[in-house]
Amino acid sequence: MRSLLPLLLLVSSCSAPAPADAAGGPFEVESEGGLCIADIDFAAGEVRRGENRFLVSLTHDEAEITSASGLMVAHGHGSEGTIVPGDPIEVSIDLFMVGRWDLSFELAIDEVSDRLEFSIDVP
Repeated sequence: MRSLLPLLLLVSSCSAPAPADAAGGPFEVESEGGLCIADIDFAAGEVRRGENRFLVSLTHDEAEITSASGLMVAHGHGSEGTIVPGDPIEVSIDLFMVGRWDLSFELAIDEVSDRLEFSIDVP
């Protein structure tokens, strides 16, 4: 047990982004580089297994989402998203399994790369 303690401390100090409220309602995510804040809402009012559409409003006028993906870390599954520009930006990702998904939206802001990351629990 003594030899596992450093490993347990390391694992407990690494955490995924806090999960969004799967019951619905908008939430905010600050970009990794702090260049932008996104207001994100579920188009269907809640997250569910299968295709999910996220409505994303970005605080930076020059920001755009260049790619989106989801990763189910526990199983190693991933899903690429589609992006429809607009106001708000619409991002669709197939969350095809129940469980925790880590989502990543790549951003381009004035020729600088940034990223939005958050987790979703699919019921």
